[in-house]
Formats: sequence, structure tokens, C-alpha cells
Amino acid sequence: MKRLMKLFAILVCVFGTISLINRWIFKNAGVPTDSQFESYKYKWRHGRIRYVVAGKGEPVLLLHGLSAGSSLLEWEEQIGVLSKDYCVYALDFLGYGESNKPNITYSAYLFASQINDFISDVIGSPVNVAASSGSGAVVMAACALKPELYSKMLLLSPVGAFNDKFVCGISPIQMIIDMPVIGTAVYNILSSRMYFRWSLIRNLGLPLDSPSEMHRSAHAGGVGCKFPVAAQFSEMMSFNFDAVIPSLELPMHVCWGAYNASNPLSNFRAIRSANDSIGLTVFGNSGVFPHKNQPKKFYRLCRFFFG
Repeated sequence: MKRLMKLFAILVCVFGTISLINRWIFKNAGVPTDSQFESYKYKWRHGRIRYVVAGKGEPVLLLHGLSAGSSLLEWEEQIGVLSKDYCVYALDFLGYGESNKPNITYSAYLFASQINDFISDVIGSPVNVAASSGSGAVVMAACALKPELYSKMLLLSPVGAFNDKFVCGISPIQMIIDMPVIGTAVYNILSSRMYFRWSLIRNLGLPLDSPSEMHRSAHAGGVGCKFPVAAQFSEMMSFNFDAVIPSLELPMHVCWGAYNASNPLSNFRAIRSANDSIGLTVFGNSGVFPHKNQPKKFYRLCRFFFG
């Protein structure tokens, strides 16, 4: 009995210590840098969505990636440049940046519905879309649901569209991250400055100040930040692209960083095999963020493709 009590006391101390460390990390992460453009709130059915708008002309919607620490700040430089020629919109997906972070079931369908509702309710007309990494698969699913909302689609190293089938299930990794104490600690490791720095260097990513900014963004608003990231390990964030991509009749183009280690250029073959009319532009000396590594080349591509 004494041994059990001692073991119980040790476990209480360990979990208590981990819980305190988790709270300290979230409390001291700091406030994410605000956009230089005026922010608005879109009241969606699952929470308030932050977005910015700048410029005049044909509407262009910019969608950030879905990894930890992502937000519309990924597009900050491109918003300023593209707004000279277009009316540019950028949003924080639910669970990211300065948008609400509810504890709900995150899925490709949830994000696709958010995009379509935002276009219908806020923009009010068909748009050109540029989607980064994980949001590429989501916006393809969104377009399949409501193709009339889209004019042209530019995908940047899209991920999440390579599963041969959709499986509605939760993975063991997602279950771990969703756990209250241990799961939060795992999330804090995966969203630490050290992990971001390693990942960005490996993928020719963002400038040196980006790990700190991503760390702040990954912890703004409390533990709700971890739920959409946990969902990335679930099949619920994927879809049957073999059935979806051939049905998309709008002009589509893909740009890819040649040195994207986590999502290599060879993955484009799966997209091309599903629709051989999709064009490709390769950005040399670029990784997971070609639009950040070579902003001038990306701007020229947008002007050429969107018109």
C-alpha cells in the first residue's frame, strides 16, 4: 500500500510539473506580431475569423499553410505587393493566428466549408486563390464543393492530397496530442523555437526571426492551438484526390520549391497523373515557402497566371 501511495505521489508530482511547464510556455510565448494591414473579424458559425484586405481590383484570396505556427503573416510581404494590382484577402484559418481556437473536430471538410463561406459572405464574387502547402488540398476540396466560387487556382507545394482514400478516423498521434497534459507537452515540443528552426533550415524556409514569430503564433490564445495541428496526423485532413482533381475545370497551376525536403517535387507526379492540364513552375533555391524565398519571381508568376 505504501508503495502504491509513493508511486501515486510521484506521478502527481511529475504531471504537476509538466502542467506548470506547459502553462509557463503558453504564458511566456508572447503576443504574435500583428499585420501591418487593417484586420477585420468574420463571424463564422464555429468562431470568429480574422482576415485582412488591401488594394482594389480583381479579388485574390491568399491561404496560409496548416502547420503549427501558421497564420496570414506568412503572406505579409506578398499582400503589400499584390495589392497594387488586385484586391487581396488573407485570413487566419479557425484554430490559427488570431482566429478563435475552439476544441472541435478539425477536418478538411471544416476548412473547405470555411473558405467557401468566407468567399460567399465576405468577398461576394468568384476569386483567384493562392494556397500554401496544407491549404492546397483543402481549397481543392472546397472548389469541388462549390466550383462557381473560383476563377483560377495557384497551389504552392500542396500537401495532404496524396492519400488514395479517405478514412474517417483518429490516429494514435492525434489522440496523444489531444490529451490534456502529456499531449500539450508533445505539442509544445513540436512547436518549440528549436523545432521550427530545424524544420525551416531543413526546408530552406523563412528568415532567422521566423522561429520566434511562429512560436508566438503557435501559442496565442491558449491550448486550443494544438487541436488543428493534431488533426494533421489524422486521415480526416485528407481526401480522395483521384476523384476530386479531374473534376476541377478551372485553370490550375502549381509552383514548387526544388529543395522542399518534407514534400519533395516528385509528389507533383500524383497531381499531374490526375489532371495533365495542370502546369508547374519550379523555384530553384527554394524550399517549403517558395513565395517567401523568391517573392519577386512569385509576384511575376501571379501576374502571368491571374492576369
